[in-house]
Amino acid sequence: MKKKNKSTKLHLISKIIYVIFLIMLVSFVIYVLSLGVVPSKYVVVLAFITAIILIIFGILIIKKEIKGWIRGIFTALASMNIIVILLLFIYLLETFSFIDHVFIKDYQIDNYYIIVKTDSIYDTIKSIENKNLGTYTNNISNYKKAIEKLKEKIKYKSKLFDSYYDGVDRLLNGDIDALLISSSHYEIMSEAYSNFKTDTRILDKIIIKIPRNKVPNNKKVEDSFTVYISSTDIEGDISTTAKSALNMLVTVNLNTNKVLLTSIPTDYYVDLKDLGYKDRLAYAGFYGIDKSISTIESFMGIDIDYYIRLNYTSLKNVVDAIDGIDIYNDTKFTSQIDKNCKYEQGNIHLDGRCTLAYARERFLYKEGDRKRVVNQQNVLKAIINKSLTSKTIILKYFNILKSMSNSFETNITQKNIIQLINYELDKMPNWKFDSYNLNGTDDMKKTYSSPNREVYVMEPDLSTITTAKNNILKLLKEN
Repeated sequence: MKKKNKSTKLHLISKIIYVIFLIMLVSFVIYVLSLGVVPSKYVVVLAFITAIILIIFGILIIKKEIKGWIRGIFTALASMNIIVILLLFIYLLETFSFIDHVFIKDYQIDNYYIIVKTDSIYDTIKSIENKNLGTYTNNISNYKKAIEKLKEKIKYKSKLFDSYYDGVDRLLNGDIDALLISSSHYEIMSEAYSNFKTDTRILDKIIIKIPRNKVPNNKKVEDSFTVYISSTDIEGDISTTAKSALNMLVTVNLNTNKVLLTSIPTDYYVDLKDLGYKDRLAYAGFYGIDKSISTIESFMGIDIDYYIRLNYTSLKNVVDAIDGIDIYNDTKFTSQIDKNCKYEQGNIHLDGRCTLAYARERFLYKEGDRKRVVNQQNVLKAIINKSLTSKTIILKYFNILKSMSNSFETNITQKNIIQLINYELDKMPNWKFDSYNLNGTDDMKKTYSSPNREVYVMEPDLSTITTAKNNILKLLKEN
C-alpha cells in the first residue's frame, strides 16, 4: 500500500513538472518569436520541434502505463530543460535590457576643473576661500552653471577673462591663485602648452548634467551601410563631453559579407561643419557626436548611417571580459602611456589595460598617428574575432554585456539590432575584412579651438580622401 502511495505521489510530481515544462517551453517559444530574432525559415521548424517534444514528454511522463524508470528519466530531463529555459530567458532579458540602455542618453555631462599651479600651497577647494580665482566671461551657459555651483562651495575674488589662454597665462605667471576651466578647454590647453599638465594640478571638479534631445535613427538596415565609431579619450560615463581619440568608419555589405575599416587621423585639419572654421577632427567631439559626423560627411562626401560611441572604459572592460586578445605586433617596445605594458615582437596576448595603451600609443612611433590607426584597426578586428567565437560568446556573454554598461552609446535602434542578429543567425556569414587609412602631411596651425597658439595638425592628403570615398561607395554598391 505504501509502495502504491509513493508511486502515485511520484506520478503526481511528474505531472506537475511536465505542466511547468509545457508552460515554460511554450512561453519561451512565443517570446522568442515575438522578438523577431529567429529567421523566418526557422520558425516552422522551431514550432514543429516544440510540438514533438511536448507530445513525447507528455506521453512518457503522464501515462500510467509507462514504466516508472522511463517516466523518471523523462521527468528528470524535463526538470533540466526547465533550468535551461530559465537560463535562456535570463540571457534574452539581459540582452534586451542592455540594448535598451545603449541608445542615446537623454543627458550630457560637462566637467569643469578648478586648477592651481603644481607648486601651489592650496590643497583643497576650501583653501582658496577668498583668493583670486579666474573665470571665463564668454557667454556660454554651461560655464555660468559651473560658476553658480562653485559659488555654492566657496567665496572667492573673481578675475574675469574673455580668453582661456589669458586665464592660463595669468595662472602660470602667478597673477591669480586658481582658474575655473572646462575639461574640453583643459585638454586644448594641454596641446597648446607643452608642460601644462605637469605645471598645473586639478584641485576640484564640478559636474554639470545637461538635458539633451534624443533623436532616434529610424533608418531601416539595408543591404549595406556605414557606421561611424568614435572613442573618447576618457573613462567613466559615456555621456561625458570629450575629444574623439578614434575616428573610424565601418562599411558593411550584407550581400558580399565584406567589412571595410576606414581610419581617419585624429589630427586631420578639416572644416567644422556649419562653423566656418578649421580644426582638428578630434576636437569636433567637444561639440557633440553630431558635429563629428556632419564634419566627416562633408569633407569625405559620404553618408554615415549610424554611430557607435565608446570610451576607454569600454575598450579595457570588453577585452578583460573576453580574457584578452591576440594580435601580431611588428615592433618591440615599452609603452610611454603605461610603463607596465611591454610588447614583444610577434604574436602577443594583451589584457584590457595593455590593449588600451597599445591602441593609444603614437608618440613612440616615427609614423605617429598613422601607426596608431593601424593598431586600432588590428585591435578592433581581434576583439570582433574573439567575441564572435561560440565558446567566448557562451561562456563570457554576461561579462561582455556588463563590461559595456554605461560606456557604450549608439543610435542604432533595437529593431535594427534585431535585424542584424536575425541576419547573423540566418546566414552565419564568414566576414571578410579590409582596411584603408587616410593620410596627410604634418603641420603647425591655429585652429578654431586653439585660436591663440599653433598646435600640431595633419593637412589632409586629398588623394587618400578620394580613394577612401571611392572604396566606401564601391563596397556599398556591390552585390
